[in-house]
Amino acid sequence: MIGIGLIGLVVFAYHVYSIYLERKSNLLSNLFHAFVVAPLLLWISYEKKETSREVYDAILLLAFATLGYHSYTLSMQACTVSANL
Repeated sequence: MIGIGLIGLVVFAYHVYSIYLERKSNLLSNLFHAFVVAPLLLWISYEKKETSREVYDAILLLAFATLGYHSYTLSMQACTVSANL
């Protein structure tokens, strides 16, 4: 579980640093990763085997939401490209 904690720290540090650099285009993504994803990973690392099922369900929910979002944007880009041909 130390690996998950390390990943959580790296995710937090990278996205806070990106927020500090004021990358306006990715601000929402950076805030989300710094204050939602990284704390979930750190919580799993802290609780270890006593981590509640809800935390894992939250991560699974975020993963499926991400998959759906990126599938949608990819299909929209494919439609745009085919319309321009």
